[in-house]
Amino acid sequence: MAAVVYKYRIETLSPFTVSMSANARVLSAQMNHGTAYMWALTREEDKLIDRVFYLVGTGNQLPDSAIHNWKYISTFQMKDGNILAHLFEEVS
Repeated sequence: MAAVVYKYRIETLSPFTVSMSANARVLSAQMNHGTAYMWALTREEDKLIDRVFYLVGTGNQLPDSAIHNWKYISTFQMKDGNILAHLFEEVS
């Protein structure tokens, strides 16, 4: 069972789903050639599930459920640094 790092596109409309292993560990989120991506460590043979993510700008309101049901992933700059985006995953 070999581990591999995969790149997944981050959608700007939240929430969005990504098909990845339940065991995949998101390592980072950044802009890459003008597009937002996250990188996750996973195993190729693992079964895929739909995981739910949220991209939120600084100062935007979040639902109360975010405090207990969202896991923080990363913060990164978009639009040449004019927007700071925060990536979360729903874990409830």
